[in-house]
Amino acid sequence: MIFNIAKFRSLAASCLLAGVLVAPAQAAPPGVASRGEQAVPRKAIRQAVSRGLGYLDSQRGRWQSRCYRYAGGGAEALVALAYLQAGVGPGDSRVASVIGKISLQTPRNGQGIFAVAERVILLARVLHRRADTHNRGQLLGKVQADVNWLAGQQLASGGWGSEAGAKVANTNDTAQVLRAMQAARQLGAKVSQKLYARARGFLKRAQNSDGGFGYHPRGGRPRRLRGTSNGPASAAGALAWAILASQKNQAKPGDGQGYERALNWLARHSSLAKPAEWYWGDEPKYAYLFDLLVATGLGRKLAGKRLDVELARLLMQEQLPSGAWDGNLAEDKIVSTAWAVRTLGRILAGPAGPVSSAAKPSQAGAGGQDNASVPDGPVIFSPGKFKPDRFLV
Repeated sequence: MIFNIAKFRSLAASCLLAGVLVAPAQAAPPGVASRGEQAVPRKAIRQAVSRGLGYLDSQRGRWQSRCYRYAGGGAEALVALAYLQAGVGPGDSRVASVIGKISLQTPRNGQGIFAVAERVILLARVLHRRADTHNRGQLLGKVQADVNWLAGQQLASGGWGSEAGAKVANTNDTAQVLRAMQAARQLGAKVSQKLYARARGFLKRAQNSDGGFGYHPRGGRPRRLRGTSNGPASAAGALAWAILASQKNQAKPGDGQGYERALNWLARHSSLAKPAEWYWGDEPKYAYLFDLLVATGLGRKLAGKRLDVELARLLMQEQLPSGAWDGNLAEDKIVSTAWAVRTLGRILAGPAGPVSSAAKPSQAGAGGQDNASVPDGPVIFSPGKFKPDRFLV
């Protein structure tokens, strides 16, 4: 299950398009994904997205999560991002109500880092899509205030912990904060370059010799039981390296190398149905699948199969009759469903970027023709060519 990087590079060298490397190939016939496998029709994916949104609609007013990581607006922001990824406009009441709520929230003692970062990503996503937002100045100020708060939570190690006042940084929350900073910078928010330099130091120390990441870096006192490389942390670590590699005039050669090492670990160990585990607690499975898709790029092959095609197939198989995806202690049904909808929506959007804001909410979904399938052909993402908008969702 090891990526043949040299082979990918030789395939990709012949064609470069907007930062996405595409190997030339014959057009695939309808219904074919790769190597003769049956493609996943876009219509079927769109229907799964619609059912997922239907479940979220039925839970409106109960979008809060029992998981502390999503408390303080994180779950609501995650749900709103799922609607946006599915093609629902920022002015829709389901999204607008969340924006109105989180625009008034300020971080509190013990606030989860993830939740504040997710709020930043949502506001940045909305402001990026709509220049005519009536309270744009207020929301821009809110983004900068939350960015400043997150910057103030960076630990001496260069990473971020799970909550305000945490003593130990972890890979997953560090990647989430870097994603928020990337989104905020697109809007002109001020982020110190020292923040990125310190985060780079953390990632270097946290990446294990096998190329993967654990939730916590190995070593330290008390002993970190989650230092062993695992799927969710390695996908987050790869994403963090990709964000650093995308910084104009600030990227370092080691950023791309760290990214490729993490991808190689994921290729050797990743299972979509069951992530390589850590020692404590349940897996944040659906967050992991989303991070894996974003970190690797649409179209990358894993063990000879297109990752986006396999993800779409898996998510449709695991969707419950209610339209939800099942949860656990790390992700309740609201959270799991929002992550799954975001992943499917991103697959429908394709390599060109987010779904057009012109999509009608009544269609539940994303661009592309109903009779089309997820496209064929190996697509290899170049870490030095990451587009910032890939981290807005």
